[in-house]
Amino acid sequence: MPNMSHRSITSWLLVWLMLVAPCRGWFDSGHHLVGILAFDLLDRQQQQELRRLLDAHPRKLQEFPVPAEIPSGEPTSRWLLGRASYWPDLIRGQEEWDRPTWHYQLGASLAIGTGVRVPPTPTGLPADVSLQTGSLHIAQAIEFCRSVLRDRTRSDADRALAVCWLAHLAGDSHQPCHAGSLYYHGVFPDGDRGANWLRLTDGSNLHAFWDGQFGSDLNWAALDRRAAQLRGSHMWQESAAASRDLDPLQWLSESLEFSKTTVYSDEVLNVVEATRRSGQDRVAAFDLSPEYTARAKVVAERRVILAAQRLARVLAEDLIAN
Repeated sequence: MPNMSHRSITSWLLVWLMLVAPCRGWFDSGHHLVGILAFDLLDRQQQQELRRLLDAHPRKLQEFPVPAEIPSGEPTSRWLLGRASYWPDLIRGQEEWDRPTWHYQLGASLAIGTGVRVPPTPTGLPADVSLQTGSLHIAQAIEFCRSVLRDRTRSDADRALAVCWLAHLAGDSHQPCHAGSLYYHGVFPDGDRGANWLRLTDGSNLHAFWDGQFGSDLNWAALDRRAAQLRGSHMWQESAAASRDLDPLQWLSESLEFSKTTVYSDEVLNVVEATRRSGQDRVAAFDLSPEYTARAKVVAERRVILAAQRLARVLAEDLIAN
């Protein structure tokens, strides 16, 4: 890269890292929880239709191997929806199947100062939209996949793909970092890519911190215990009324509010502002306070519970549509 200053090279590398860094939304375990909690809310006929469709998934043999410890029958069907819920992360980088922009929404969680460049929120669907359309964002993708799942003239394979994306994007849309980014004058004029550019001292970043609220343990028994804990929490009943709202833009609006108040709390914004004042190229790695960590746990549990309840309602409406 001739004729580039050290500052320019650093900026270029940051842009490259932003483009390739994945947004995984709750990690595998969190997505799996959304799936199995939703499965438990479906009636028998809906569960059976779901299993029939997932058995027709074009990548079932390669990417849905059922662990030996999972009993056949209903437990396997339950596990399959959990697997389907994070399948879109499993196939990252596979050009035929991966749809990188489907996982997040363009726009700002917070826009502070002048000179920031916030992209417009995408609306509507292209006339030629299909499961191969790579230009959709999260709300558009949910709308389209619901239409595919409802359409009984579509192949079972297509409807199985729609199930996977709906299950996954229900989780992603309830993860606050997937709803927008921080646009901050002098530091993040083009956004922080959903907190991916805010580094923590443990080597991760703020987006990954939120993704990791349910850990990375895919042990079946451990996930089942965690699901039971969430079903037994006071938040489960408290979320019942809100779960009736099936508009993905509303889901994202809620996530934006949590992003403003919790993800980009004053302690985080103070670190970003200190960077702006110093004139540095990038925000230095920082630690999160115990208060921030405790609040994030509560918000994450509330959002995953609501994601599961809403996913169940979507599947109940669309699996066996008239």
